[in-house]
Amino acid sequence: MKATKRILALTLTIALILAAFPSAVFAEGEAPKLVLSNESAEPGESVSVSVNLSDNPGLMVMMFTASYDHGKLALTGISAEGITGWDTNGDNMLWLGNKNNDFNGTILKLNFKVLESAAPEVMPITLICNKGGMANHDEEEFPPEITAGSITITGSPSGSGSSSSGSGTGESGTSGSGSSGSSGSGNSGSGSSGSGSSGSGSSSSGSGSSGSSGSSSSGSSGSGSSGSGSSDTGSTSGTEATVPISQLKIDFEDVPRNEYYYLPVVWAFHHDPQITDGKSKTKFDPMGTCTRGEVVTFLWRAAGCPEPKSLKNQFTDVKETDYFFKPVLWAVEQRITEGTNAEKTHFSPWTTCSTAHIITFLYRSIFTGKDGWYTEAGDWANSFGLLADTGLLTDPYENCPRGAVVTFLYRWSQQQ
Repeated sequence: MKATKRILALTLTIALILAAFPSAVFAEGEAPKLVLSNESAEPGESVSVSVNLSDNPGLMVMMFTASYDHGKLALTGISAEGITGWDTNGDNMLWLGNKNNDFNGTILKLNFKVLESAAPEVMPITLICNKGGMANHDEEEFPPEITAGSITITGSPSGSGSSSSGSGTGESGTSGSGSSGSSGSGNSGSGSSGSGSSGSGSSSSGSGSSGSSGSSSSGSSGSGSSGSGSSDTGSTSGTEATVPISQLKIDFEDVPRNEYYYLPVVWAFHHDPQITDGKSKTKFDPMGTCTRGEVVTFLWRAAGCPEPKSLKNQFTDVKETDYFFKPVLWAVEQRITEGTNAEKTHFSPWTTCSTAHIITFLYRSIFTGKDGWYTEAGDWANSFGLLADTGLLTDPYENCPRGAVVTFLYRWSQQQ
């Protein structure tokens, strides 16, 4: 109960700070600089990333959200350094002084644990600073220049080493040998008892199928377990092999790696079934709007494209040839939406959606039968950090950008 009250108090404080800067003045002069350190660690180890502040103009408020791959790393807390009195809520951190502070140096450390399943890779770590996130007593804002740090994951994931009794290697699931080994090894990152003959059966997440016996003499080729589902690596679901999202590629020029929606866009693009692609091969249009037809389609695809129980259509503006035909019918059956007029004959599929609409749709898709318009749904979304660092907390009735829509879906999927 105390922890819950503390989180609610912090959330309210953040909301009040954001509300206090409706027309804040952006200060002139050199921007404060935040530089995160580069560290390294092996799977299972703890590691701290330092945050160094320079060119401090004199601040009374600092508010950040940590951005990192939740499938490889867990933020276990922060350690105050040169400036004490930080408060935290998940990935969010807040410092609120009683006067301007002009300290320069290491202000805090982000404490991470590298997940046991993490494969060797350089993982970027950065901070997102929202509206009003760095300001002084006079409500002047100082948008910072942020230099991302990193954690280089070294070594091998847990369970990747070969067993002492199995002789098959089964690299990439191509073949295996040995007739009596009790637990042959799969390719790097295989499960603790992956078999040589059944191939990789897993990815770097260490989720390989258990193999109680050594590989067969035939050395049959193996493949990743189909439909492996998402795991704590933050991987796409339903793919033939579980691949960490951070290792997947996209060609969208308008989706930079340092934006909060980068990993969500990668996830949505590579999800099986694909949730959405770009407006073109090189453009995703993350700041573009989404229509009601698009949003229910995204939800439907994220749910695995379930068939509606009935093809009876009550809406005059939804045709059987529309791409959103089945998603709309499914959404109505799930009581996600009922339409836009009292007679329930119009769905308005081409009307753009606000943040409030999208959060409400997502809430209803999870808690079937609850009406939960934005007041209730928004409280739920905030408690899970779905809106963190998106800049959409202040006006939920503005049109919601595409980048944020896929971010909400991605962040909820990682809670599962």
